Amino acid sequence: MEKILDKDKYKEFPLEISYTTTHYYDVVRNPKEIFSISLVKRPFDKVIKKSFIGKLYEGWLENPSAFPLTKDGQVLS
Repeated sequence: MEKILDKDKYKEFPLEISYTTTHYYDVVRNPKEIFSISLVKRPFDKVIKKSFIGKLYEGWLENPSAFPLTKDGQVLS
């Protein structure tokens, strides 16, 4: 059975989020068509690393769910 973290208990619980990326998607319009765009994957000149603090169950999320890490049915802290 899945466990879901209690929204009242974990509201605004801080999470460190970090990622590394080497590419981005560029929106390219075809001027010969009325409406035609493509997403083209392009490399950055250098590796981009980002890190920020996010929060569980922030107010702008619509019907969020968060699942805990468990072992033998017990939630790991």
